[in-house]
Amino acid sequence: MKDKYIAVVHRNSDFIRTLKYYLSNGYSIIEKSKVQSVQQEIRINPIVCIIIHLEQGAQQDTHFGQFKKRFSHIPCIAVITSFDMELARYCGSVGIECVLPYEKMDCIGDEITRICAEKHNQVSLAELSIDKENPVYTAIIKDALFIMERDYLKILNSNEIADLIEVNECTLSREFYKSGLPGPKRILMYLKVQQAIKLMQNKGLNIREISSLSGFTEEKRMAECFHRMFGMPPGEYRIKNMQDEQDK
Repeated sequence: MKDKYIAVVHRNSDFIRTLKYYLSNGYSIIEKSKVQSVQQEIRINPIVCIIIHLEQGAQQDTHFGQFKKRFSHIPCIAVITSFDMELARYCGSVGIECVLPYEKMDCIGDEITRICAEKHNQVSLAELSIDKENPVYTAIIKDALFIMERDYLKILNSNEIADLIEVNECTLSREFYKSGLPGPKRILMYLKVQQAIKLMQNKGLNIREISSLSGFTEEKRMAECFHRMFGMPPGEYRIKNMQDEQDK
């Protein structure tokens, strides 16, 4: 799976050690001492979440309202060392999606997954008319569908899915073929494309950013998938789709 980048704003070495202890290996951490320093990283790397460590009395760290407004498409978690209700209220007022007491750092991974899914409006298999609980599906198919729906933003290919459920890729593809479903590779592509279509509604995101946030390895790969499905590049699809919505 491709690593996802998390920007962490902190000035405390104990905090970052604790964070790295609780985070899975699927994340690459970019450390900064000021919120403003994250802006350049957002332009370079596919940041999926921003974590800000706030210590009691550190008022200089609370001036991120404008920053959060500008990058509202990226979910943010504020971890407060000494829980301060006023500080928590401030975080909520500027759009911080989650305020977490330091004592609950063991939940940080689950919170990142939750707010990213909510923020990016993650696609479900039901939107593709696929019922992952269909009783006629074998255990292999159900396991694969569950993994794809949960992790399609990180999974790069169907071979990774096969490895996770401990079968070879040929067996996995054969199971899907026998069930009448599209192959796992195609379903994975559908999920990523549908994610991209949802993100296109955010006018603040360009095509490169949408490609990264949709789980594609590069913009070129997303363009290939859009050509295959719609016969046009993502940019053209976006313009046409937005025009159609305006004409309704």
